[in-house]
Amino acid sequence: MRLMILVILDKGNLGIIGVAQEVMEATGLTINALLLGNHEGINLGDYGVSKVYAINGSGLIDPAPLARFITNNFNDAKYIIMPDNKVYRTLSGYLSGLMNIPVIINPTDFKPPSFKVNAVGNRAIMELEVQRPVIIVAQAARFKPKQYSQGNKAMVTNVSVEPGSLKLINVEGKSISNVRIEEADIIVAVGRGFKSKDDLKLAIDLAEALGAQLGCSRPLAADLKWLSEEHWVGLSGHRVKPRLYIAVGISGQPQHLAGMMESGVVVVINIDKNAPFFKYCDYGVVEDLYRLLPALTRKIKERRR
Repeated sequence: MRLMILVILDKGNLGIIGVAQEVMEATGLTINALLLGNHEGINLGDYGVSKVYAINGSGLIDPAPLARFITNNFNDAKYIIMPDNKVYRTLSGYLSGLMNIPVIINPTDFKPPSFKVNAVGNRAIMELEVQRPVIIVAQAARFKPKQYSQGNKAMVTNVSVEPGSLKLINVEGKSISNVRIEEADIIVAVGRGFKSKDDLKLAIDLAEALGAQLGCSRPLAADLKWLSEEHWVGLSGHRVKPRLYIAVGISGQPQHLAGMMESGVVVVINIDKNAPFFKYCDYGVVEDLYRLLPALTRKIKERRR
């Protein structure tokens, strides 16, 4: 049995191939891909993929039959790699149980068989050594696959998966958001220091002046519903790695820190000098955001004229 890397993806998560490439370069194993849904116009051969197994018209409505299909047909996979979202995480759980192999979520360093992951709310780094097959779940948007060659065609095989017990009965349109917070170079994040939803305009104005995306802590998205979940930074939200992260009115609880500790420069603005966030920032400003933000926005606009 010849071991290989299996990457599971769809057209919207091509970045996950970058993870497979890192593992391939470290191990010398070949990459096979299980491609879900429409694959027209995609040539994974350019990215070092040897074989593609295409499941047309398929999504992950019911991960259970897909997990059984993978278990039955790809038991020679040493590394199974997939994007990080709620549905793929469910698939990883099914696979872990069926194949009796561990799952590593969002490793920060790939040197198989060693992996590093953030731990203790991103305040520690844990190094794992896994000799047996393993499932890797990572955020596709954080990786940029290399194009090794142009026109290197991968062998494509169409396969089918038996239908599961879940049936799709209706599809409702969802408003398309321009928020891609994982890809943001600059983020202005807001928290409970804002007294009302209308007051968020102070941060929105600052973000526009900087060309930044607007982020938020858990309470503003999950509890108050002032912003959508696309803005949520944290352990249960999105993990981000911007060049500049400005936290306004956020105390700095471990759940939030877990989502942004890989940021470049961190600036914290809070009226509470004892806010935990000040222990983890590069620059801290103890000031009322209602006084500081308008002045800061004005100065930035003046400098950019």
